[in-house]
Amino acid sequence: MKLPNWIKKFLRRASRGINPCWFVSQYRVKLVREGGLPFVKCRIDNSEKAHSLVRKFIETYGQSDRKQFVVLMLTEEREVIGLNIVATGSTASVLVSSREILKPAILTNASAIILCHSQPNGDVQPSEEDLTYNERVVWSARFFGIRIIDHLIISTADESYFSFSEHGIIQKIYQSMNQPKSAASDNEDALLAPKSATLH
Repeated sequence: MKLPNWIKKFLRRASRGINPCWFVSQYRVKLVREGGLPFVKCRIDNSEKAHSLVRKFIETYGQSDRKQFVVLMLTEEREVIGLNIVATGSTASVLVSSREILKPAILTNASAIILCHSQPNGDVQPSEEDLTYNERVVWSARFFGIRIIDHLIISTADESYFSFSEHGIIQKIYQSMNQPKSAASDNEDALLAPKSATLH
């Protein structure tokens, strides 16, 4: 009876005193570019430009009738690297984690990102969950050298949107990071706990 190759390899390694249980899996990380969106190359230096691009992206590649979380990746000069739909939810909420938000930014070597989530019902006012989770992501991103420029809540029912940066929310978070270590450490530990959040 002929033995399968994997059994032969197992027996050869065992005879040389190599325990097969000690093998470690090898992984290869690969970035895949999928399609493209016609866009005039420019710096994203205000929320209106970001809103226009992300809205067009969701209309083209996303699902405008459901909540979606999108990350816009930027260079140090605020030029667009690309966009990624991190999560798609229901009409009422979308579940997202800091790890999944930062993954496309790390893979594309982005220096800065703009967070965006869509609102099919047109209500762009941030909830308490939105505000808390936004702060958590900003704190997490700083350890990877990635700056959060803005967080947009975009209505897919009309042209309205809410910019966290325009309302000074992002700036306040970065100011709190510059507090003395003792004052910021408890806040930092709580914010960096690995949690997912459901944004409403």
